[in-house]
Amino acid sequence: MTITVQSGAMMKDVVEEAAKEGLALPAMIYWNGVLAAGVVSTGAHGSGLSGRGSGVYEYVVGMKLVVPAPPSQGYAKLITLSGSDPDLKAAKISLGTLEAISEISFALQPMFKTSFSASVKDDNDLEKEAESFLRASEYADIKWFPSHGKAIFVTNQVVSVDVPGDGLNMAVGSPITAMSVETILGYGLLKWEGKRARAISRCDDEIQANEDVDAICNEVEQVFSSATKGSGFLNDGKQFTGYPVIGFNHRMQASGGCQESHPNYQDNQKSCTPTKILDKNNTVCKWDRRLHTNVVFDVELRVSMFHLHEAIEDIKKIRDLSRSSLCDRSYFSVSGIFMRSVKKSGAYLGPAEDQVTLEVQTYRPRKAGIPKWNEDVFQEIQQMVIEKHRGVLHWGKSGGHLFDGVAKRAVNLEKFLEVKDRFDPSGVFSNDWTDGLFGIGGRRVEEFRDGCALDKMCKCREDKHCAPEKGYFCEREEFGTRLVFAGNHLDGDGGSFPGLGYPESDPDLKAAKISIGTLGAISEISFALQPMFKTSFSASVKDDNDLEKEAESFLRASEYADIKWFPSHGKAIFVTNQVVSVDVPGDGLNMAVGSPITAMSVETSACHCEYPKTLIGSPS
Repeated sequence: MTITVQSGAMMKDVVEEAAKEGLALPAMIYWNGVLAAGVVSTGAHGSGLSGRGSGVYEYVVGMKLVVPAPPSQGYAKLITLSGSDPDLKAAKISLGTLEAISEISFALQPMFKTSFSASVKDDNDLEKEAESFLRASEYADIKWFPSHGKAIFVTNQVVSVDVPGDGLNMAVGSPITAMSVETILGYGLLKWEGKRARAISRCDDEIQANEDVDAICNEVEQVFSSATKGSGFLNDGKQFTGYPVIGFNHRMQASGGCQESHPNYQDNQKSCTPTKILDKNNTVCKWDRRLHTNVVFDVELRVSMFHLHEAIEDIKKIRDLSRSSLCDRSYFSVSGIFMRSVKKSGAYLGPAEDQVTLEVQTYRPRKAGIPKWNEDVFQEIQQMVIEKHRGVLHWGKSGGHLFDGVAKRAVNLEKFLEVKDRFDPSGVFSNDWTDGLFGIGGRRVEEFRDGCALDKMCKCREDKHCAPEKGYFCEREEFGTRLVFAGNHLDGDGGSFPGLGYPESDPDLKAAKISIGTLGAISEISFALQPMFKTSFSASVKDDNDLEKEAESFLRASEYADIKWFPSHGKAIFVTNQVVSVDVPGDGLNMAVGSPITAMSVETSACHCEYPKTLIGSPS
């Protein structure tokens, strides 16, 4: 079951046309006012690891492309790719550097419903809970507000079409933080003045200039309140009566509407009045240029699912130094960290492993060269995620110099470039920016000029790359350098961030720690110690029916957990060795040899020295 659309088809129309035939596109981004070619080319996604995953591109089973050709072929030719063509792996996420997309075919499945719920929780155990939560529901996501120590946990579970409910997603943008014009006006963020909409006198520029963080942080409570009142989801398409909200997938998976122009719409700033700017749903896109509202950087960092807990722990350490510094503006209200899951892909520029997004929208001054008062905080987080935790970035969002080198962490950059050279050998669809993204010819994205660090176009090397005249200087750190505010929000003494595990000693120690003896003869070693503690050891035997689902969470749950699996018998021994206080009674002793579970004394093992009668594989 497929649907074929032209590249300029709006995804809202795509899912609605499929629904008329009783079919659904399982993956969709949260905003439906985007075009098919853009969604696929940039690797846009929703959230979820089930099935093919949350990337819309994973459901592409065919494409028609227009690529450059010699004069004898009319300068352009049409290429048709099917699901079995390996070049489709390059075309799915191409950033427009291979071709002009003509048509896209998406795989569909029978219509289903989803059950949506949202709850607000403290983030005390977020690093332990996030991964299992994101795996537990087909379309789960988390909106984390580190400044307030809370997170909004969203589940959107697939249910049968027979389950009662005709819910509707009426949120704009992210389902949690979206606001209609009436809500925006009610919050006092905007007001209409004569022929023009503008921010009220306490606008973002003034708030930033005055470092009035309370004006931003206080608005987070309104986001939490919205989460308890449906977050824009309506049980019967008209009102919210309580969770869960259950409805057909095409009505629940994405929202929009503000892209639908009002009958009296005029693209003229002199006519920017409510009757001519609001669309037929009486809404307006928050980013509409005629509103003169805030401008933001939208940076979507991604980390391996396996390293998510470490990244959260490090962000918490930064947060604990200055909570209010993580309050900032976004398109939709107040910025948090938006966590969604993205499945390992086969697309050459897709994710090479299961990943979780750490998306942050932050205020961007309208004028160049104007620093944000908390710029140092966000730059530290972004550089840490990319360089310490080997993160990557969403291809279609802000990133600046952070993009340098991350293409090598995709599934297969080399194969993508090979297809690119065949499809577009003259680089018709490329430019200096895309060549920098892919590192072609040694090019880089980073560029140096005065103030380049403020626009994310460089990692500062000198003070002039920041804004020294406004008190922002360049400071060297573990990952090179970072912009730092004099007397800044994190470093009381101008030193490095405490508690993040950044080595203080010679960087050559990183090579010497594991050298296989190839560097030199070791004379002395110094180990770090900590106060004594006790551990509590337990072992249990279980069937391995759900081992693939349980293993990772089990190994994370205890400081020293391990598993001894016996596939031949369909069983496994689960061992926990949990740290406890020295005050807990007990004087246990490990007398096993080797692994505590499988060790055998000489008496029990002495008669088992022959090779097994049956070997797996070749008799040789």
